[in-house]
Amino acid sequence: MEVVTRSDLGGAQSVVINLSNSLCKYHEVIVVAGTEGGGQMGQLLYDNVKQESVKWLRRSVSLKNDLLSLVCLWRLYHKYQPDVIHLHSSKVGILGRLVFPKSKIVYTVHGWPIVSFYLWNVFCKIDVKHWLEYVSMIRKTYWKRRLLTKLGLYIMALKLLK
Repeated sequence: MEVVTRSDLGGAQSVVINLSNSLCKYHEVIVVAGTEGGGQMGQLLYDNVKQESVKWLRRSVSLKNDLLSLVCLWRLYHKYQPDVIHLHSSKVGILGRLVFPKSKIVYTVHGWPIVSFYLWNVFCKIDVKHWLEYVSMIRKTYWKRRLLTKLGLYIMALKLLK
């Protein structure tokens, strides 16, 4: 099961499309996405990829919509009983960790352009010493995330081979 917040065409959605279209040749694949964004992503998925939409799943924070999304994700989990749940985007990463079993979750970090935006702000507003400390912290975090992503993909591959 691939879960993403928006259904438009963007970075996380293109990863979901490529993964789903590749995996559906040998596995049952379900793509769950919010309706925000127009739904162009669904048009690029192969016919044998099951698509589910969650109309309450949106990028903005809303207690009502987020609670309804949690209920809907919980129902979809019990409907399909997936072996692996791949979460894309920060919002789905948080909601998915609340609903799905930890042993089945794989999370992929998207949105590295945001990091460069923060680096630009840091460079313009803070002296060089603080900027170098910030870059050092980002590099450490990047390598930790990269390692965890590789471990997650390795674990997902082992589960798929069973």
